[in-house]
Amino acid sequence: MQELSVELQPRKELGSRPAKRLRNRGLVPAVIYGKGFNTAAVTVQGKALREILSTESGVNSLINVKVNGNKHLCLIRGLQKDPIKRIINHVDFLVVDPEKPVSFEVPLVLTGEPTELNKMGGRVEQLLFKLTIKAAPSNIPASLELDISQLTLGGSLKASDVKLPVGVTCEVDPDVIVVVGQASRLSRLRTSQDQQESENQQEQ
Repeated sequence: MQELSVELQPRKELGSRPAKRLRNRGLVPAVIYGKGFNTAAVTVQGKALREILSTESGVNSLINVKVNGNKHLCLIRGLQKDPIKRIINHVDFLVVDPEKPVSFEVPLVLTGEPTELNKMGGRVEQLLFKLTIKAAPSNIPASLELDISQLTLGGSLKASDVKLPVGVTCEVDPDVIVVVGQASRLSRLRTSQDQQESENQQEQ
């Protein structure tokens, strides 16, 4: 995982109005906390935060945070966005031990081409888009891949079918369905028409 750096500044004024003034200055209100660490209200430059989120690891980035002259290894644990303006309102930084596993959600990316499913006119329906895993911070992948090349019409792939990197464990029930091979609307229509024709023939 890519390691990034950012500097946080102590924040004395709390509440919605001071937070709004900070955001108007390009700063994002934040909190930094963790085991053995006294929770502190801080701010982070909005530009620096957006640069971190735009990397391949995104919210899963491992961040070297400097605050009050001290350095800490952190992960982003909470990210609040304005649903309309899409600006970041608040962020939480969790201080972590690089050797101790933590739980995290990572995106699931589908790979491969389901040839048989395509021949049958089916479509891929993804039901689970993120997977909760546990790993040491340095081992948290930016995403996980699931090969759907063997997916067939009426078939499915489960959480247990996702290949995990060494040192990463899945905290989701292995039987949870990730994707299914569904009949397309057109193929369902054809099936319905075929059934109707068959019934008509039987009546005759």
